[in-house]
Amino acid sequence: MEFITLDAQDYETALKEARTEYGPSVRVHTRNDYQIRKGMKKQRRCTITFYLVKERSLDEETLQDHLDSSQETGKSETKERNERIEPGDSPNLIDFPIESREHQQQLLKELLEENDFAEGYIQEAIPILCADRQFETLEELEMGLLEYIIEGVTINHGQYTKPKQFFVLLGPTGVGKTTTLVKMALFYQKSLYEKEEEKVALLSLDSYRTGATNQIELFSKDFGLDLFHAHSEEELSELLPTLEGYSLVLVDTMGKSANQGELSLHLKSLLRVLPQERCSCALALSASHKNRDLERFVKLFSTYPLESMVVTKLDETEDIGNVLSVSKSNDLPLLFFTNGQKVPENLLKATNEAILSYLRGFALDLQALSQNQNTSNHTQ
Repeated sequence: MEFITLDAQDYETALKEARTEYGPSVRVHTRNDYQIRKGMKKQRRCTITFYLVKERSLDEETLQDHLDSSQETGKSETKERNERIEPGDSPNLIDFPIESREHQQQLLKELLEENDFAEGYIQEAIPILCADRQFETLEELEMGLLEYIIEGVTINHGQYTKPKQFFVLLGPTGVGKTTTLVKMALFYQKSLYEKEEEKVALLSLDSYRTGATNQIELFSKDFGLDLFHAHSEEELSELLPTLEGYSLVLVDTMGKSANQGELSLHLKSLLRVLPQERCSCALALSASHKNRDLERFVKLFSTYPLESMVVTKLDETEDIGNVLSVSKSNDLPLLFFTNGQKVPENLLKATNEAILSYLRGFALDLQALSQNQNTSNHTQ
């Protein structure tokens, strides 16, 4: 179902313009009255979002009448479905009936595709959602789909409350690993390690990118974070006694691509120096990447003991289905989201509330649902 948005000076004008262009099949979904400032004055505006009802032909009506005469129960349902609904009569689309199983599958597919879920995710989700149930209204369908999406999300809660001493962030070049690690360091320092004897440090293993080294040095200086460098196994071994004095050490690594086998071997050699039982690895992936690229990066780093996934650059995309698909298909729990360059502000814990806020195309009020989810999380 396609939605169309139109803006005008007031609701009546917006509705008139919509019907002038699209005819009597216009049905209003949402209405937003607001004001804009013009110099010293405020001006009223109204935005409506609407959809179009398909008008039936005479042959279709004749056929329907014939079917109605043979099925009395279907007659009342068809009459209700084809009654003309004015905007004021039904302000919400969520109460509209779903006519058939095919219609149900089509709506599910459209919502999942609009949020950029992977094809494999969609092919798995629709049969499960439609297996033993027929959603009667769009509200029921959307709630069922949201439950499926949220139930399929795994979050690494343990890394928030009891992180291992060494946290290694892996990922391809350009996804924002260095900035994300600094944000995480400040998050942990403020929320978990507030005592004077509980310290957080940064460890850079990236000697290949001068820009990354300069960046992490500037951040550590600006925010008062202890920073260490190790370019070889010997240097890292010598540093270990010092690093043992920190409650948490966040490890920055060099970016990696498929044709850098030598670089990968060097990184693995360095990581083997760290105490494995107190070390966790996470993969940083950009939300702006396409599904096939995300899957390729997960495969590229699959030889590392990955425990979670950090999603960066949510501010550069409107979709979140791609990363949710990859998280589910690879059993990689979510950990953090980043949604901007500001340090430390643009870091979010991966929560159901945050996920709901990035889904779109739903007739349900997802903002209200996410607030309810947040309230539920705080009371548990």
